[in-house]
Amino acid sequence: MILLRVRCGNRFLARVPGDAFSPYVVLQLRCHSDTYASFLDSAALTRSACEDIMQNITPPPFFLALPGEPPILWQKWKKIFLTYMRVCGSNLSSERKTCVLQHCLGAEGQEILETLPAITTSDGAEGDNSLNEFKATLLRLDKHFLPKVSIILQRYYFGKRKQTDDESIEDFVTALRKLASSCNFGENLEERIKDQFMLECKCDKVREALWPRMIHHWMKC
Repeated sequence: MILLRVRCGNRFLARVPGDAFSPYVVLQLRCHSDTYASFLDSAALTRSACEDIMQNITPPPFFLALPGEPPILWQKWKKIFLTYMRVCGSNLSSERKTCVLQHCLGAEGQEILETLPAITTSDGAEGDNSLNEFKATLLRLDKHFLPKVSIILQRYYFGKRKQTDDESIEDFVTALRKLASSCNFGENLEERIKDQFMLECKCDKVREALWPRMIHHWMKC
């Protein structure tokens, strides 16, 4: 069996069986500080190829091996893990993916997972039956480990945001959009951004120039 040495620059990533790549075209291989590698394949990996790749590519570090706070943010660890699963191929069953996820969580992470409630309709899914086991498990972990965001508090920060003296119009609008993304404004998102811009824009000339257009827009609505 021919072994391919997978590298990114001068960094050795893994030794992978050469025949595992015979059905595909490796379009891109990237390596970042928080990911291992990314393959875009033209066909599904065979089960044997998946097994070989999983044995030769280093899995992500345990998310939570010991009691206490996780050493890495859940969003960042999840990105690393999903990249690892993508490298392993798409031919793994949902049950097998879930087993890999449980293993990579670490001992304490597994203990926490066992205590988490099942996905319900209020979580945006019609119970666990509408999702495969792997996706449902990720949703349960998302709900537990993602930071809780207070909509009221985020809207308070949005309402207090003013354009600073050295801030350009473009940067101010970008900042408003970033804050508004956590405010759950729904269909009123654009209107709320426009209102806040008009209230807190430093330049009266810009405000005066935009005001007639906004009045015209509101009359059309």
